[in-house]
Amino acid sequence: MAAYTKVFYISIGFWLILGVECGWSNHILTITPGGSVTIPCHYNETNPHQKKYWHSEIDKSKIYTNTSEENLSVIDHPDQSLFTVTMRNLQDKDTGGYSCVVETDGLLTFGYDLHLRVQPAPDVSVVSSSVSGHEGCNVRVQCFYSSRYQNELKQWCRYKDQSCYTVGRTETSQRSSVQISDDGRSSFTVLMNGLRLSDSGWYFCSAGEAMNPVQLTVTKAKQGVECGWSNHFLTIKPGGSVTIPCHYNETNPPQKKYWSSVYGKFNKYTNTSEENLSVIDHPDQSLFTVTMRNLQDKDTGGYSCAVETDGLSTITYNIYLRVQPAPVVSVVSSSVSGHEGGNVSVQCFYSSGYQDKLKQWCRYKDQSCYTVGRTDTSQNSSVQISDDGRRSFTVLMTGLRLSDSGWFFCSAREAMNPVQLTVIIDKRRNKELLTVWLPVSAALLLLLILVGVIFTWRWKQRSKQDKHQIIERNDSRTSDPIYCEPEDPVIYNIINDECSNDPIKDKTYSSISDAPVNAAKPPTGALMYSLVGPH
Repeated sequence: MAAYTKVFYISIGFWLILGVECGWSNHILTITPGGSVTIPCHYNETNPHQKKYWHSEIDKSKIYTNTSEENLSVIDHPDQSLFTVTMRNLQDKDTGGYSCVVETDGLLTFGYDLHLRVQPAPDVSVVSSSVSGHEGCNVRVQCFYSSRYQNELKQWCRYKDQSCYTVGRTETSQRSSVQISDDGRSSFTVLMNGLRLSDSGWYFCSAGEAMNPVQLTVTKAKQGVECGWSNHFLTIKPGGSVTIPCHYNETNPPQKKYWSSVYGKFNKYTNTSEENLSVIDHPDQSLFTVTMRNLQDKDTGGYSCAVETDGLSTITYNIYLRVQPAPVVSVVSSSVSGHEGGNVSVQCFYSSGYQDKLKQWCRYKDQSCYTVGRTDTSQNSSVQISDDGRRSFTVLMTGLRLSDSGWFFCSAREAMNPVQLTVIIDKRRNKELLTVWLPVSAALLLLLILVGVIFTWRWKQRSKQDKHQIIERNDSRTSDPIYCEPEDPVIYNIINDECSNDPIKDKTYSSISDAPVNAAKPPTGALMYSLVGPH
């Protein structure tokens, strides 16, 4: 019988990392009914030939890796030395204990276990279970907790090495700088600065024993992309409206696109239109837009743009919406336009509390950001941002191109406001082109008409010549003499209107017969006419 061993991995190096708190234990994961969750299970990377499975204490079932069912998938990722468990459409019957189990030579090792609880309101939740950032930049994760956990210890922990960072302390290790701040009411925010590729992996937010997993992906920084792209919050006045763009992969369009509430209140799919909410797909732009109208305090919360391909849902963008009397960042107009080759200016306002914060102008599609005080020239237009140092900064885009059309946002640190830019073809330029090309087009048209007239005339002349040639050929065919005798009916030559034996041409003929006059004389088919009146 296989031996069971409960193993808790504690790295010696873990104790030597400055600021790392002890706090790894069995946790409680709470999910709303119908919700989903993905849980990582790490294993010893030196021995990949192990059996890995997900164990349920409810029915004692074992689901081995690379198994995919309707509501459960267990997938191995040997390149990361972990397997993931995704549970979907969770219901009350799924409440219970679960474990990540690895079997090596008959020895069972429980690498991680937790208690899953399905309930109407989660104890700890996140805006998105998957976040990303560029190398050297930063990423922000907002974790929400219920009121009963308001006074509990708040932490940000990494699964792999069991290192945890605590609210109120800024920790700097061999990785990035981690800062956690608690608003004291219902959420705390994790800010990771100076991201490294090695920071990629699985983490979780925790308040007391309640937790929720988050996957972080760090990618290489793109040339010309400024640091500052992260999860943002958007502030709107009560009764106000906002439109938010949600981009998706244009090379592999998803089957389903939807706008989701982080608390599981709803999923609104594209081409939905209600009184205060519209979700409209724009496949020609590879995005869908979400318009929220008449916003009230009850609308405050986290939202996500999500897409679903082959049953797999992916969060493409998330945001925290806050309805309050005075917005933190605002713009005069959420839609601006300019002519191709021209300029456009956007003024962004911010509250006094953000006077010393980083100001940026960012593009949604490629996550490129431009910073105050710098003039950037890329393959698109030139972008210059100037801050008046008081309450607003101005974005000036010169040399506009049609490809600059799209969605941007003003931001002061994590606060932002979206702006749609439309670049149109310059009508004055079109007028100049018409001034040049209209005479040229008219001349070409006249030339075509002249060519047509000449062609028609030559064709008619050629037709007349062909007709004359046909008549001449017919004359040559009738040049043989026609025999007529006085005692025979007169034989008439139709072509020449004459008879070889009767030159009288004023005779009238009443009937025609194709019978031969004499077999020895004209051939069969010669025409015979009879005279009307006396001969």
